[in-house]
Amino acid sequence: MKYRHFIAIAIVTLLTACTGGGTVYQVPFEEARRVLVATKFPPYLFGNMTPDWYINGAANSEVILIARKDGKEVVRYVASLKQESQASTRVSGEVKETSAPAGKTEKTPTDNPALKNLYLVAINERIASALERRPFDMGRVRPALTAAAIGNMGAIRASADEAAAAADRLERGRR
Repeated sequence: MKYRHFIAIAIVTLLTACTGGGTVYQVPFEEARRVLVATKFPPYLFGNMTPDWYINGAANSEVILIARKDGKEVVRYVASLKQESQASTRVSGEVKETSAPAGKTEKTPTDNPALKNLYLVAINERIASALERRPFDMGRVRPALTAAAIGNMGAIRASADEAAAAADRLERGRR
C-alpha cells in the first residue's frame, strides 16, 4: 500500500519533468505576457489564499504569481517567457520555495513534493488553456491531484481522527 503512493508521485513527477523546457505557444511575446498577467486560477487551487501576479526580469520576461495566506507568501510560481519567433512564445514555469525567516517551523505547500507538483501541473494547465484559448481541462490535473491525495493520506486520516476525538469529547461533555 505504501509503495503505491510513491509510485504515483514518481510517475507524475517524471511526466512533469519531461516538460522542463517549457511549451511553445503560437502567441506573440507581448500577447502571451498580457494573457498570463490577466489569467485567473481555479478557486480550488489556492483555497482561501489570494494570488497576485507581477512582472519581473530583464525585458519583462518573467511573470510571477505569489499566493498569500494571512499576508504571508505561501506559493511562488515563476513563468519565464522567451520569444521563439514573431508569432510564438516559449513559456516554462516552476514553483519556487518561498522566502521564510530563519528558524521556520511552519510547513508550507512547497515542502510537500506531491502538493508542489499539483500546483505546478494545475498552474501550467491554466496557463496553457488561457494561451490556447480553450477551457481549463481538469483531466490534465487529476493525476497530480490523485498523487497529492495519496501522498497526504496520513495527514488526512490524522485530521479525521482528531475531528472524531473532538466530537467524542464534546458528546461526553453533554452527558
